[in-house]
Amino acid sequence: MKSKPIILLSSVFLLTALEINAQAQNINYEYICKNPQSYGFTEEYCAQWRQQNPKKTLNSRNSASIQERVYKIRLRDAAVGNSNQWGFFSPGDADREEWVVVTVRDEQVKIRHATNIMNKFWGTRQWYDHPAIAIRVCTADQFDTTDCQTAKGDLITLPEGISIHDVQIDFKFSEGGAVSTRSVQIPSDAEFD
Repeated sequence: MKSKPIILLSSVFLLTALEINAQAQNINYEYICKNPQSYGFTEEYCAQWRQQNPKKTLNSRNSASIQERVYKIRLRDAAVGNSNQWGFFSPGDADREEWVVVTVRDEQVKIRHATNIMNKFWGTRQWYDHPAIAIRVCTADQFDTTDCQTAKGDLITLPEGISIHDVQIDFKFSEGGAVSTRSVQIPSDAEFD
Protein backbone atom coordinates (compact mmCIF):
# COMPACT_ATOMS: atom_id res chain seq x y z
CA MET A 1 0.00 0.00 0.00
CA LYS A 2 2.90 2.35 0.51
CA SER A 3 3.74 2.30 -3.19
CA LYS A 4 0.46 3.94 -4.30
CA PRO A 5 1.38 7.51 -3.25
CA ILE A 6 4.72 7.12 -5.00
CA ILE A 7 3.02 5.91 -8.19
CA LEU A 8 0.52 8.78 -8.03
CA LEU A 9 3.30 11.29 -7.41
CA SER A 10 5.37 9.89 -10.29
CA SER A 11 2.30 10.04 -12.58
CA VAL A 12 1.77 13.72 -11.75
CA PHE A 13 5.47 14.37 -12.35
CA LEU A 14 5.31 12.47 -15.66
CA LEU A 15 2.27 14.46 -16.85
CA THR A 16 3.92 17.73 -15.85
CA ALA A 17 7.14 16.72 -17.57
CA LEU A 18 5.21 15.62 -20.66
CA GLU A 19 3.46 19.00 -20.84
CA ILE A 20 6.75 20.90 -20.50
CA ASN A 21 8.40 18.67 -23.10
CA ALA A 22 5.42 19.09 -25.41
CA GLN A 23 5.83 22.83 -25.30
CA ALA A 24 9.57 22.57 -25.90
CA GLN A 25 9.43 19.86 -28.58
CA ASN A 26 6.03 20.65 -30.09
CA ILE A 27 4.53 17.21 -29.33
CA ASN A 28 1.33 16.46 -31.18
CA TYR A 29 -1.35 16.55 -28.47
CA GLU A 30 -4.00 15.67 -31.06
CA TYR A 31 -2.32 12.29 -31.54
CA ILE A 32 -2.00 11.79 -27.78
CA CYS A 33 -5.65 12.73 -27.17
CA LYS A 34 -6.91 10.11 -29.64
CA ASN A 35 -6.00 7.51 -27.03
CA PRO A 36 -5.73 9.56 -23.82
CA GLN A 37 -5.80 6.63 -21.39
CA SER A 38 -2.52 5.23 -22.71
CA TYR A 39 -0.81 8.54 -21.88
CA GLY A 40 -2.69 9.20 -18.63
CA PHE A 41 -4.63 12.21 -19.91
CA THR A 42 -8.27 12.79 -19.04
CA GLU A 43 -10.97 13.56 -21.58
CA GLU A 44 -11.45 16.95 -19.89
CA TYR A 45 -7.79 17.83 -20.35
CA CYS A 46 -7.90 16.90 -24.05
CA ALA A 47 -11.12 18.89 -24.55
CA GLN A 48 -9.50 21.89 -22.85
CA TRP A 49 -6.42 21.54 -25.06
CA ARG A 50 -8.54 21.35 -28.23
CA GLN A 51 -10.43 24.48 -27.19
CA GLN A 52 -7.20 26.40 -26.60
CA ASN A 53 -5.60 25.17 -29.85
CA PRO A 54 -8.19 25.30 -32.65
CA LYS A 55 -7.10 23.82 -35.95
CA LYS A 56 -6.23 26.35 -38.60
CA THR A 57 -8.10 25.85 -41.83
CA LEU A 58 -5.83 25.59 -44.81
CA ASN A 59 -6.53 27.01 -48.20
CA SER A 60 -4.39 27.74 -51.23
CA ARG A 61 -3.55 31.19 -49.88
CA ASN A 62 -2.17 30.24 -46.44
CA SER A 63 -1.04 26.64 -46.93
CA ALA A 64 2.32 27.74 -48.35
CA SER A 65 2.99 30.01 -45.40
CA ILE A 66 2.65 27.17 -42.94
CA GLN A 67 5.57 25.19 -44.23
CA GLU A 68 8.49 25.39 -46.56
CA ARG A 69 8.24 22.97 -49.48
CA VAL A 70 11.47 21.65 -50.97
CA TYR A 71 11.27 19.86 -54.32
CA LYS A 72 14.32 17.85 -55.39
CA ILE A 73 14.20 16.92 -59.06
CA ARG A 74 16.80 14.76 -60.74
CA LEU A 75 17.67 16.29 -64.09
CA ARG A 76 20.05 13.78 -65.61
CA ASP A 77 23.02 11.50 -65.20
CA ALA A 78 26.03 12.77 -67.09
CA ALA A 79 28.60 10.31 -68.31
CA VAL A 80 32.12 11.42 -67.49
CA GLY A 81 35.52 10.15 -68.43
CA ASN A 82 36.28 8.22 -71.61
CA SER A 83 36.70 4.64 -72.80
CA ASN A 84 39.70 4.38 -70.49
CA GLN A 85 37.67 5.81 -67.60
CA TRP A 86 38.93 3.32 -65.05
CA GLY A 87 42.54 3.75 -66.14
CA PHE A 88 45.10 5.30 -63.83
CA PHE A 89 45.46 8.56 -65.79
CA SER A 90 41.75 9.20 -66.44
CA PRO A 91 39.78 11.88 -64.55
CA GLY A 92 38.82 10.99 -60.99
CA ASP A 93 35.03 11.14 -61.43
CA ALA A 94 33.17 7.92 -62.21
CA ASP A 95 29.56 9.10 -62.02
CA ARG A 96 27.80 12.46 -62.03
CA GLU A 97 24.15 13.31 -61.32
CA GLU A 98 22.48 16.68 -61.83
CA TRP A 99 19.65 17.86 -59.60
CA VAL A 100 17.64 21.04 -59.17
CA VAL A 101 16.41 21.99 -55.70
CA VAL A 102 13.37 24.28 -55.66
CA THR A 103 12.42 25.73 -52.27
CA VAL A 104 8.99 27.37 -52.04
CA ARG A 105 7.88 29.50 -49.08
CA ASP A 106 4.78 31.64 -49.53
CA GLU A 107 5.24 33.10 -53.05
CA GLN A 108 9.05 33.14 -52.76
CA VAL A 109 10.94 30.55 -54.82
CA LYS A 110 14.62 29.80 -54.30
CA ILE A 111 16.56 27.78 -56.89
CA ARG A 112 19.86 25.94 -56.72
CA HIS A 113 21.55 23.45 -59.00
CA ALA A 114 23.25 20.52 -57.29
CA THR A 115 25.76 18.03 -58.64
CA ASN A 116 26.42 14.67 -57.02
CA ILE A 117 29.78 13.27 -58.08
CA MET A 118 31.23 9.84 -57.27
CA ASN A 119 34.99 9.61 -56.95
CA LYS A 120 36.27 6.51 -58.75
CA PHE A 121 39.23 6.02 -56.45
CA TRP A 122 37.39 6.12 -53.12
CA GLY A 123 33.83 5.27 -54.23
CA THR A 124 32.49 8.17 -52.17
CA ARG A 125 29.94 10.71 -53.33
CA GLN A 126 30.07 14.44 -52.76
CA TRP A 127 27.45 17.14 -53.33
CA TYR A 128 28.27 20.50 -54.90
CA ASP A 129 25.65 23.27 -54.77
CA HIS A 130 25.45 26.07 -57.34
CA PRO A 131 22.95 28.83 -56.48
CA ALA A 132 21.12 30.32 -59.42
CA ILE A 133 22.57 33.59 -60.70
CA ALA A 134 19.45 34.51 -62.72
CA ILE A 135 15.91 33.13 -62.83
CA ARG A 136 13.01 33.48 -65.25
CA VAL A 137 9.55 32.25 -64.25
CA CYS A 138 6.87 32.04 -66.94
CA THR A 139 3.28 30.87 -66.84
CA ALA A 140 3.40 27.62 -68.79
CA ASP A 141 0.91 25.74 -70.92
CA GLN A 142 2.83 22.78 -72.31
CA PHE A 143 5.63 24.50 -74.28
CA ASP A 144 3.94 27.90 -74.56
CA THR A 145 5.14 30.42 -72.00
CA THR A 146 3.61 33.81 -71.19
CA ASP A 147 3.82 36.47 -68.48
CA CYS A 148 7.50 36.00 -67.72
CA GLN A 149 9.25 37.56 -64.73
CA THR A 150 13.00 37.66 -64.26
CA ALA A 151 15.27 38.20 -61.29
CA LYS A 152 18.99 38.27 -60.63
CA GLY A 153 20.16 35.91 -57.92
CA ASP A 154 18.59 32.72 -56.61
CA LEU A 155 15.26 34.13 -55.34
CA ILE A 156 12.12 35.14 -57.25
CA THR A 157 8.50 35.88 -56.37
CA LEU A 158 5.71 33.97 -58.11
CA PRO A 159 2.99 36.04 -59.78
CA GLU A 160 -0.16 36.61 -57.70
CA GLY A 161 -2.50 33.60 -57.70
CA ILE A 162 -0.07 31.33 -59.59
CA SER A 163 1.09 28.00 -58.17
CA ILE A 164 4.60 26.58 -58.52
CA HIS A 165 3.01 23.84 -60.66
CA ASP A 166 1.72 26.38 -63.21
CA VAL A 167 5.09 27.83 -64.17
CA GLN A 168 8.20 26.97 -66.10
CA ILE A 169 11.44 27.90 -64.36
CA ASP A 170 14.53 28.76 -66.39
CA PHE A 171 17.70 29.50 -64.45
CA LYS A 172 21.40 30.17 -64.93
CA PHE A 173 24.13 28.89 -62.65
CA SER A 174 27.91 28.86 -62.64
CA GLU A 175 29.86 25.63 -62.25
CA GLY A 176 33.61 25.44 -62.66
CA GLY A 177 33.73 28.87 -64.29
CA ALA A 178 31.19 27.98 -67.00
CA VAL A 179 27.69 29.46 -67.01
CA SER A 180 24.94 26.96 -67.84
CA THR A 181 21.15 27.11 -68.07
CA ARG A 182 18.48 24.61 -67.16
CA SER A 183 14.71 24.60 -67.44
CA VAL A 184 12.29 22.74 -65.18
CA GLN A 185 8.55 22.40 -64.56
CA ILE A 186 7.33 20.86 -61.32
CA PRO A 187 4.42 18.47 -61.93
CA SER A 188 1.38 18.76 -59.68
CA ASP A 189 1.93 15.25 -58.32
CA ALA A 190 5.57 15.92 -57.36
CA GLU A 191 6.38 15.07 -53.75
CA PHE A 192 8.25 17.52 -51.56
CA ASP A 193 10.42 17.05 -48.48
